[in-house]
Amino acid sequence: MMTHFNKLVILFFCFSCWTISSAFGQEEILQVSIAEGTINGIKPTESIEKIKEAFPFFTGETEEHQGFNCGGGVFFLNHDFYAYTGNDYWEIRDEFKGSFDMDVLGKNIKDVLKIMGKAKKTFTNEYGIKYYYFKTKYGCCVLNVKNDYVKMADLYWKKIKDVKLCY
Repeated sequence: MMTHFNKLVILFFCFSCWTISSAFGQEEILQVSIAEGTINGIKPTESIEKIKEAFPFFTGETEEHQGFNCGGGVFFLNHDFYAYTGNDYWEIRDEFKGSFDMDVLGKNIKDVLKIMGKAKKTFTNEYGIKYYYFKTKYGCCVLNVKNDYVKMADLYWKKIKDVKLCY
């Protein structure tokens, strides 16, 4: 016969499994559109509150235009993407587990150039990281490349000439 304690243990176990699967499931529903400059249809120009509402699993935030954290925004350390709302861009890093409409993250830059075409601008910083700027309908996509592999994609809602890298 099942005791109340056993029922509680089973109920707790089921709830824990549901919670864990829900948390991990968040990564499966994340869709980056380089073509549109969005994640799940959300632009980085939205308010901090709207982004937190769209992605309630955020891990931190800073006020906009305070001179640090690349202009401020909402951060998703466990999912490796960041909304820099004070600077109007998404940053998607190499541990991101969602999907892209254009497969670029972790790929060799030569293969990426076949997909995205020739970059409008390139820049190499003092650490040897190369940046490739691609014009888009919303502004530009900047790819961060180290050792010939794309490590990060930034989707700026700004023209290339107005982008100031934050690294």
